[in-house]
Amino acid sequence: MLLAIDIGNTQIVLGLFDKDKLLHTWSLSSNTIRTVDEYWLDIRNLIEFSGIDINKIDQCSIGSVVPKLTKLIDETMNKYFRISPLIVASGVKTGIKIRIDNPKEVGADRIANAVAAHHLYKKNVIAVDMGTATTFDIITENGEYIGGVIAPGIDMIAESMSAKTALLPQINVSEKPPVIGKSTTSAMQSGLLNGYLSIIEGITRKVKTEFNDDCIVVATGGRATLIGHHTAIFDDINPYLTLDGLRIIFENNI
Repeated sequence: MLLAIDIGNTQIVLGLFDKDKLLHTWSLSSNTIRTVDEYWLDIRNLIEFSGIDINKIDQCSIGSVVPKLTKLIDETMNKYFRISPLIVASGVKTGIKIRIDNPKEVGADRIANAVAAHHLYKKNVIAVDMGTATTFDIITENGEYIGGVIAPGIDMIAESMSAKTALLPQINVSEKPPVIGKSTTSAMQSGLLNGYLSIIEGITRKVKTEFNDDCIVVATGGRATLIGHHTAIFDDINPYLTLDGLRIIFENNI
């Protein structure tokens, strides 16, 4: 079985695959001051608590945007799992063509999203990943990654609102706030959700106009399910697109 590990700035998402079937997912907080032994205990406990025989995991694919964590998780897999992971980086076979000024600038998560989007949909695709940042990645039906957009994530906006203002409280994303808030908190929740939806919808429409109106728009990332149900801009919601991409890239390099 393959353990796909998506290392982001806020969390580490793990997905266990049996061939192309995603069996389980787990998440850990991203923490660069933890040790290899601590990560091993956390990962082992998550897997064993789910009733999985850890000895059946014999493959690993890592995509990371945090170099310190790449090293820690790589060492964890080598030391305790006796597995040398495939780390998505320059020189790895992806199955797509990266058509931007400097291909080395593209994060492993964005490459994985592009690979999965092309493999799963076989059409022009805009993959919108709603994590710490919000990324829009554009892939042609011929498997060419032609660029994208990077915007703030919704939690980043929420933290900034309270951190940069003396009287506004820290807020959480509300599932369905009223548009017209009756309190400071509800007014902030409305501005946060509706403002973020305007970012998503506005950028997507501009990208479609410049790229191709005939394309599939896919939501992924930690906030995909919450945000995806508040707008009709998405054709599909696939929270684990990145994990699928890491699996496909691993298979391309066997």
